[in-house]
Amino acid sequence: MAHQAKRNAAFIGIMALLLFLGFLLLPAQAVQSEDANGLVLVIEPETATIYTGQTQQYRAYLSHDGGATLGDEVTEECTWSVDDTDVGETTATKGLIAGVGLGETTVRASYYSESLVRAPVRLFTEAKLIVQEWMVFHRIWLEVDPQTATIEVGETQQYRAYLKSTDPAIEQEVTADSTWTLDEDIATPTDKGRYRGEREGSSSLTAEYVFQPPDAGDPVTLSDDAELNVVEKEDEDIPEDDPGDEPETEDLPEGKMINRQPGYITLSEPLYLGAPGVEFTLSYDPLKMDGHPDRYPRVFYWNETYEKWVALASHPLSPGSVRAVNDGAYAGWFVVFGCIQPHFTDIPPAQQWAEPATNRMNGLGLVSGYEVPEDPASLKRPVGLERVVTRAELTTVVARILGLAPGDTHLYPTLTFMTDAENDIILEASYSDADQIPYWVRKFVAAMTKADLVRPKGDRFAPQDQMTRIEAAVMISDALRDVPGFGDPLDLNIFTDADEVPEWAVGEVAEGTIRGYPDGSLRPNEPINRAESFVLLLRLLRGLGW
Repeated sequence: MAHQAKRNAAFIGIMALLLFLGFLLLPAQAVQSEDANGLVLVIEPETATIYTGQTQQYRAYLSHDGGATLGDEVTEECTWSVDDTDVGETTATKGLIAGVGLGETTVRASYYSESLVRAPVRLFTEAKLIVQEWMVFHRIWLEVDPQTATIEVGETQQYRAYLKSTDPAIEQEVTADSTWTLDEDIATPTDKGRYRGEREGSSSLTAEYVFQPPDAGDPVTLSDDAELNVVEKEDEDIPEDDPGDEPETEDLPEGKMINRQPGYITLSEPLYLGAPGVEFTLSYDPLKMDGHPDRYPRVFYWNETYEKWVALASHPLSPGSVRAVNDGAYAGWFVVFGCIQPHFTDIPPAQQWAEPATNRMNGLGLVSGYEVPEDPASLKRPVGLERVVTRAELTTVVARILGLAPGDTHLYPTLTFMTDAENDIILEASYSDADQIPYWVRKFVAAMTKADLVRPKGDRFAPQDQMTRIEAAVMISDALRDVPGFGDPLDLNIFTDADEVPEWAVGEVAEGTIRGYPDGSLRPNEPINRAESFVLLLRLLRGLGW
């Protein structure tokens, strides 16, 4: 009997093993499984296009409603595979797939969980990976700034070269890596792109840069031309424009700075600059820094329209100097403040294209990153540029931007923030899932809903749903609807996938708010990540005059 029992136990063990192996060898045509409780596995993104040598991070989530909303992330608990290993390969990081060859393949994830109180959960799903050549997929060019400059004999002019591309991850300043030539000897080069005027005249100058594609293709030489004019120095003094009264910098009332104001200190005297350029450097007194580990020097400009100091993207160079990125061609009064702010630790070289926008959003107090679990109080933290933005998150940031100047601006819709009770009334009357909107976002969603600046998903707000490209474009367009230059609707028929644009969005996207891809598609229903949203929000800020 004991011998028979052992044989039975062995048989049961073998059958269990075969069932498990059968799960791992599920047929390729199966797309997604669902357990008896409606639980499914979802991969984000559903489709990704990369070039050879690049990687794509897929993430897996459990969904209790057939994929309508995402629940727990289970990327690390999944088994990942790629159908065609000549196109893509798995890496040591779960869900991170490397493009190794041209083509299209399927990425698969399987999830298994055992429990003592219920039957095991076995789920699987798939996504698509497309690998293309970088130079086929993207366009590149070189831009010299400024295109034309006039200086006096003895003065200097700094030109800068910028690598531009339809792949934002490639864009960067390449002034120091470019070769510069001046046709006429009217000026002497003192550094890469910097010339000192020697005699009166005009000349063309050329910058050349050798670009190496990321997928190790053949190098490409790019070039762009600009013009330099040198004039004789005037003998008589030319009066400068009256800069007006110097703005106050000490003991500012709340709201006079946008926005890292609490605990700020003034590190320099205000300086009036009539034409500071695309980038410029300001000096400050390093002895005024108080040793706070999270205090950094940041350049602010004085916004005459709203009478506020507004933060610019800033990079400390050395104790006593800081470089500012003048993304809006601002002129006037500038100052260096010492601000307590986060320091983001996860912006790799491949994402430097988003650093200026992220840097400025940080200075404006519109993004703070994510707490480090082991040290929640630390301001050295990740910002998560690859994370997909939810509808609640983007709605909140747009509402905060529209609330920077309360009252009637005559430039953009004015938001009215209400009491909790009033918020509840508006949300419950507008959305069937009002009770699922988190408390921290309710006042922003209610204000945006009242101003008709957020579109529902059917009868839901769907706070945790991913914000799509078309949803973000429409929201930005609505916020800019009264701004000159943003009133004309974008002709969506120019895109190859215009038929994928939701009917409610047709005619609602303003020109200048969104761009298509090199293949002519818009991909309106793909999710937008934090890096892309920061660039879009910076466009909104500039459009509103910030």
